[in-house]
Amino acid sequence: MLVLTRKSGQEVIVAGQIRIRVLGTRTGSVRLGIEAPDGVAILRGELDLAGRLLPQDQTCPTRVPKRLSQVPR
Repeated sequence: MLVLTRKSGQEVIVAGQIRIRVLGTRTGSVRLGIEAPDGVAILRGELDLAGRLLPQDQTCPTRVPKRLSQVPR
């Protein structure tokens, strides 16, 4: 795991195409902005949706739900 320290307004670029910017910080939380190509799924880790969205042999769904209510339960 790579651990970085960033200030508000600074960013990290992953694989030359995913841009993660620190939008702001508060006590105990940080706001991130993420820009990625359309085919890249971005999910919050605590939702643990990967098993419900992705077949075992795929790394990225072809269509990512825009709302949590659209995720299969």
